[in-house]
Amino acid sequence: AFVFSAGADHTIRRWPVGGGAADATVAAHKDAIWALSAADGVLASASEDCSARLWSAALEPLGSFSAPPSKALAVALH
Repeated sequence: AFVFSAGADHTIRRWPVGGGAADATVAAHKDAIWALSAADGVLASASEDCSARLWSAALEPLGSFSAPPSKALAVALH
């Protein structure tokens, strides 16, 4: 199991639940990431760069959506 984090550095990091350092990092967006959501092995991120993106649990890209000219401030998977 993993915990995912993201922030102003434009990256998403994957952390093992048992502790320790991040074991995967991806330069996910061109601006700050405001939201993450996970469901069924898929992670979604939303960014100030006006995009939402989908990722696998291994942080491999699965898709991207643009929302210009609005910043993407929230994202949800269900």
